[in-house]
Amino acid sequence: RRAIEDNYRLRACDVEMRLPVPSYTVVTLARLQEQHPDKQFGLIMGSDNLEGIDRWRNYQIILDNYSLYVYPRPGHPAAKWASHPAVRMVEQCPLMEISSSYIRQQLAQRKSVQYLLPDAVWKYCTEMHFYEGEK
Repeated sequence: RRAIEDNYRLRACDVEMRLPVPSYTVVTLARLQEQHPDKQFGLIMGSDNLEGIDRWRNYQIILDNYSLYVYPRPGHPAAKWASHPAVRMVEQCPLMEISSSYIRQQLAQRKSVQYLLPDAVWKYCTEMHFYEGEK
């Protein structure tokens, strides 16, 4: 919520937080579709996630019913899935080697990620000591 609080075009959704654990993307998408039948949903992901989508629970349902917008990640070619009709490769964008895993790792090592996150998110993570001491 903090990351998008100043953008009126975006709205945070916590539907996944109210689903049984472990949570699966296919279940989250089904719940969203159930709650908002007039909307179309899709996924935004990096090519690192697309590489292993065939290991996701009921991945074929996702590929059959949703669009996947894929950001290229260095070292993670999307060749296996790039030609699938559901996959839309994001082109003409800057390539950055920054991921949520990298940010969590830096926080765990108590390194600054100030310029990798929106100010409000960085301040909150710092105040709450998120991920510090994790391995």
